[in-house]
Amino acid sequence: MHTITAHKLDQDQDLLTELRILSSLRPNDRIATNNSTKPVIRIQKPNVFQPLFRFLGSESRTSNVAYIQSLLQRVIDRFAFAVHVKDEDLCTRLKTETQDAIRGIRRLQHTYEDDAQFQAAMNISIDTVCIHLDIQHLEMVSMSSPMMQHKADKEEYTDSDTENEKTF
Repeated sequence: MHTITAHKLDQDQDLLTELRILSSLRPNDRIATNNSTKPVIRIQKPNVFQPLFRFLGSESRTSNVAYIQSLLQRVIDRFAFAVHVKDEDLCTRLKTETQDAIRGIRRLQHTYEDDAQFQAAMNISIDTVCIHLDIQHLEMVSMSSPMMQHKADKEEYTDSDTENEKTF
């Protein structure tokens, strides 16, 4: 029997919180990861001063990519541990929160849609976490059409929706 310490519970809560924050990203939001307080990830909503705040806060896309990659690696490591100790509740929570976070990362990809390096890094990280957690791979969907924007906002992707779009 494996004993879970208060420290591990805090780490799990921090991990799940950061995944939940990523899940709440919307198109054109940006993230800040240069914070010394928890949670490390903060959402920056679009506004005219956003570039200035990002500059003054020494925010960079490169460091944000590295942070997301590190976060997803922590998810993989924690999931492997939860499987090893047979903690089904933690496994389920990690899978659910990770799938929701992937939806948020996909919306962040729309913010940086012209950045091939960002796209590649996020796609590889998402592929890797999906493989390790055995979760459904969520493709990036075009946000340019009003119908897809509405669906992305509602987060209702079903097979019948996809079939209906093909008829238009």
